[in-house]
Amino acid sequence: MTIILTTSADPRVYALNKDIYYKIIMPRLYEMREGELIIREQPKRRRLRDEAAADAMIGRRFGSLTVTAATNERKSRYTVWECTCDCGNVVYINTRDLKRGHELSCGCMPKKYPHKRGRIVEDLTGQTFERLTVLERCGHKSGRVAWKCLCSCGNTCEVTAAQLKSGKTRSCGCMRRESEHNRKDLTGMKIGRLTPLYPLQERNYKGSILWHCRCECGNEVDLSENALLHGNYVSCGCRRKELQEQLMERLTFMDGTCIEWLRNRKGRSDNTSGFRGVNKRKNGKYRVEIGFKGTRYSLGVYQDFENAVRARRNAEQVIHEEYCIRYDAWLEKAQEAALQGDLNWMQENPLLFEVRKAGIGKLQIETEEVISIFTY
Repeated sequence: MTIILTTSADPRVYALNKDIYYKIIMPRLYEMREGELIIREQPKRRRLRDEAAADAMIGRRFGSLTVTAATNERKSRYTVWECTCDCGNVVYINTRDLKRGHELSCGCMPKKYPHKRGRIVEDLTGQTFERLTVLERCGHKSGRVAWKCLCSCGNTCEVTAAQLKSGKTRSCGCMRRESEHNRKDLTGMKIGRLTPLYPLQERNYKGSILWHCRCECGNEVDLSENALLHGNYVSCGCRRKELQEQLMERLTFMDGTCIEWLRNRKGRSDNTSGFRGVNKRKNGKYRVEIGFKGTRYSLGVYQDFENAVRARRNAEQVIHEEYCIRYDAWLEKAQEAALQGDLNWMQENPLLFEVRKAGIGKLQIETEEVISIFTY
């Protein structure tokens, strides 16, 4: 198939297959080729504009460089120019690097102007910065030129030129270890159940030194100096386990529900409305829920906060409070039976109090005596 493109500035292309036009012809619009495809010439207006830009660049100076001619090459979509340095060398640099000041010479500019020498790196070999002496260049670090340095303590480290010149890095880290704040001796000090034995070489993410400690239970852990001094840790974790076990012994659980929690209800710290079981949604409405025996029941969505709180209180009265009343009565009967010698009364007569969904806006509450419906 032969496709002929006109040489006018605004040609109209007729092609039977659009894929051929966009994949083959468009990338070659400005190339003259022989054969079946006749590609149009570059529009006169575009050609004149490029010639004007070339005339404006030729003769301009950028640092020690003078633009002498344009080439047909492109780098990063920018025209590459032939430039002559004041020292006589000829280099080829694209438009972006010239105008942005990335390249101001062929690389011959004196070292007393290191910041003006473009990509030429200043040689720091042999220079001393506080305790660090630069040995040699060792590649890049965080996108910057890195130098291998010898510290006065004998250690070697890799530091960027920016960190050396700005004074941000003055040693391999030995200065920080020698500071007064990090030389507190905690050896043998009693901190709760912990006794620090000796410091480690490692530090945590905040820079605090780690201490190897022994707990009264026999376990050994590594904790930071700040955590020990501020009282964040007083044991290896055994104290928390003991408190949790003691708490579980003091609480009464029935079918996954804690009786003490039902009687002393408190709001959660992450509640979005300020009242337990009422959560404010992004659309401004309030969603109400209630939990019982490990299951959460939805009590609907309300427009205003007052109605949402009222629905929650009514559900607490019907479910939580009624369950506590029936539990106290059931426990009293079990104690009376135990006094009479019937120790199996609790197993033979379990407390029946079940809650189920009974349709939209309804909950079914089943007890030993009756099955009732709670409407919210």
